[in-house]
Formats: sequence, C-alpha cells, structure tokens
Amino acid sequence: MSLADRAPTPEMEILLLCARSRPEQRTDERLRALFAARIDWGRLTRMAWINRLIPLLHWHLLRLGAPMPEWVATHLAEAQARNEDRRRRLNERLQALVSALDKAGVPAITFKGPTLEVIAYAQPALRECADIDILVREADLPAVISTVQGAGYRLEERLGPVEERIFRGYHFAYEFVDPTGAANVDAHWRLLPSTWSVPIDYEGLWRRSGTSTVAGCTVNVLADEDLLFYLALHSTKERWLRLRMVCDVAELLRARPALDWDKALAAAAAQGGRRMLLLAAHLAATWLDAPVPDRVRVLAREDWLIRRFENQIWRMIESGEEDFSRVFELSWFRLLVLDRVRDRVGYVIRTLSTPRLVHTQIVRLPLPLAAGYVPLKLAYDYLVLPAWKVIHRLRARSGSMVARPDNGAR
Repeated sequence: MSLADRAPTPEMEILLLCARSRPEQRTDERLRALFAARIDWGRLTRMAWINRLIPLLHWHLLRLGAPMPEWVATHLAEAQARNEDRRRRLNERLQALVSALDKAGVPAITFKGPTLEVIAYAQPALRECADIDILVREADLPAVISTVQGAGYRLEERLGPVEERIFRGYHFAYEFVDPTGAANVDAHWRLLPSTWSVPIDYEGLWRRSGTSTVAGCTVNVLADEDLLFYLALHSTKERWLRLRMVCDVAELLRARPALDWDKALAAAAAQGGRRMLLLAAHLAATWLDAPVPDRVRVLAREDWLIRRFENQIWRMIESGEEDFSRVFELSWFRLLVLDRVRDRVGYVIRTLSTPRLVHTQIVRLPLPLAAGYVPLKLAYDYLVLPAWKVIHRLRARSGSMVARPDNGAR
C-alpha cells in the first residue's frame, strides 16, 4: 500500500517526508507546499516528539526557510540545543568507556546511539541519542561490570546470586546509570530476551564485525548486513512503535547502497528472522522511499502477514498513542512474525515458563533450589493471580450491586 493510498494527515505526511537526512528535490517541493498550507503545529510537534524526529523536523524547517509560529521556532530550537548538548556529552562518555574497555582488554561492539548516527545519517545531530549500547560476550560480563563501574557508572539493579541467575536467564542487557546524566550504558550479552526464540548467530556477528571512527575513537561495529538485521529485530521487539525506527532502516539503506541483500536474507533466514527483515525493508521502502531492490519488495508484498503488520503499525503510529507492550509477555505480533513453527512453539513455552525478578520477590529460594522458580511462576501467574483477579472483580461487582438500591432511592 503506497503513501497515497493511506491518505495521511498533513502532519503525518510532513513527518514522513522529514524522516530522511538526504534532501531530494521531489520531497522538498512537497514539503514547501505542505508548510505553506494550514498546519496543526501542536499536533505536528507532538507527533515529532513521540516519534523522536524533532532534530530532523527542525533541520528541514530551517533548511527550507519554512514559515512557522514563533512558539514553534523557540520550542524546536531549544529542543535541538538540548539534543546537541546531550550528543556532545554522550560522545565524551563514549570515548571514556571505549578507552576503559580497551585498557581492560574487554572486546565490545558498539551499535545504535552515536554509532548508528555516524554510520547511517548524512548530517550530525539529526538523530536523537540517549544511551550507549554495547554488545559483549556473556563470559566477559564480570570484567564488563567491573570496568564500566570503574568508569563511574552504577548498576541499575543490585542483585544477589539467585536474582542474578534469574535475571540473566531471561534478560538481555545490564543498564548502568550515569550519575552525571550524560548517557547511561546498556551492556548487552544478547540482542533479544531469551524468551523470544530467535537463534541469533552471535559468533558470526563477532566474526563479521569491523571498525569505524565514532566520537574520535575507533570502535568495533556490526557488519552492514548484521546491523540491518539488528534494526529489524529491535524494532520488531518494540512493535515498531516509533517512526524513527523506520527512519533508521531507511537511512542505513541509503548510506550503504552496496549492502549484500542475498547475504542479509540468507543470514536472516538461517536465524528464523527472514520475515522481520522483509518487514523492515517493506516499511522503509513503502513509507520513506528507501532504496530496496524490486525482488526484495516483491518478497515482502507476497507475505500477507507483512501487509497485516504494516496496517497495525501504521494505525498505532498515526494515532499518536505510545503503546508500550510488555516485552516479556506473550504477544500475537511477536509470535506471528517468527518464520518457523518450532520458534513459535519455543517462544510460547519460554515466555510462559521463564521466571523473572518479580517472582523472586514472592518467595526467597536458595541458589541450589533456583530451578524451583519455574513451577512457582507457573502456579503464581496462571493459578493464583487469575484467581485473585476473579475474586477482586466479584467483590467489586457485589459492592456495586449493594450500592445500587441506595443510588436509586435518591
């Protein structure tokens, strides 16, 4: 379905046309026409904020000399100043972190954040960045924790041995808080929760990784095809809740025209994520005119689930509602987007049976008995909690029935 078929509001069309860092004459002409017409500036700035596109919107408005209310100009200028200051401090923290990891001899791959901005975007500071994301090997986690804390960060979660085992059993990253407020660090040993049954080839990611210069230092980065696949994985995990996610994919494809699609599709298929990659390519091509080969577009259009997902994602983004579904709970979207039946079965079983930190707060078990949290989770989540909810509803209904005659007498 093309953009014309969707008949977006003027505000949504502006965001779609601004979600690119490489100007084109055709899109510039359309933007000028839209800026000259009647615009709901409140809705436009709100939608740009929700979709993390304030820097791009501001840049296009200034570049085209578009007329805008004074409050809009002030609001966007202040937001951009904050973004540039955050980016400067984030780059400083990235330099210090990379130096500390190098001295400790801990290998790490940087991705997202300032790394993605450098690799994919044509202009600096056009992508909002909040955190530093690194991928490390799980075996190196003790050294990673020591090194990152030594660089001035503190762990968001302070865990005992049992909680540590449970946390690593389902989660995928430690969050380190930056006391200065410049940039938190997410240290990933996985790219997805273990409950989502996608057999990612981590050794392949490390083997194919290369280097790039980011914030004035040399960092390890994912190969282009692996970065594209990661963006598809991450955005699907988050149900593509922001237009910026589509923009990231489109910008990477524009920046890397020599990307090997055969290699990317084959690797994604081997890991059970071919549909996720095709969905990412379809959204980037259809919504943002990204350079996707015709044969890949055809593959995406032939998958009826991709068309269904596209409609769901569009309705969510256009509504302006921030739909944060819980990543560790069952989701039809995350189930159906998986390629293989065995992965879908694995996703259901793991999501239903994998205990989380919340379950360690119910009963404190010693480390040798930590496996007991699996039956505890099953009993609590699917017997105790549903029974409590039923009783609560019955009590609420009973109370309203008792109160009703009094209300009527009045």
